[in-house]
Amino acid sequence: MRNLRYLYIFIFVLQYAVAVQAQEPKITIRANGITFKDAIREIESQSLYSIGYVSTGLNTDRLLHLSLRDASIATAIETILQGTTYTYRIVGRHRLLIQDGNEDNNQRNLKL
Repeated sequence: MRNLRYLYIFIFVLQYAVAVQAQEPKITIRANGITFKDAIREIESQSLYSIGYVSTGLNTDRLLHLSLRDASIATAIETILQGTTYTYRIVGRHRLLIQDGNEDNNQRNLKL
């Protein structure tokens, strides 16, 4: 009986952990003429993820026309990076925007 109680507690905790892990934040940005850096700030505020980048070679004042509704953070980042030579990497709760060494490679570099 005691072992059964521990099993139920373990299953409950495991379900809770899976549910928390599966909650991917949804990003909604509808803006005409938002700058790249303001779009990054908006993604950070809606997702509680940290996004880092080096602005060398990246026009952070570039105006974007975004219409994102309930988009995943990956979709939001890929949308704002369109037309650049940048890609991103995932390191924990951080998204790092990096210059893509292979401009012909459209595949995103993901590292968990």
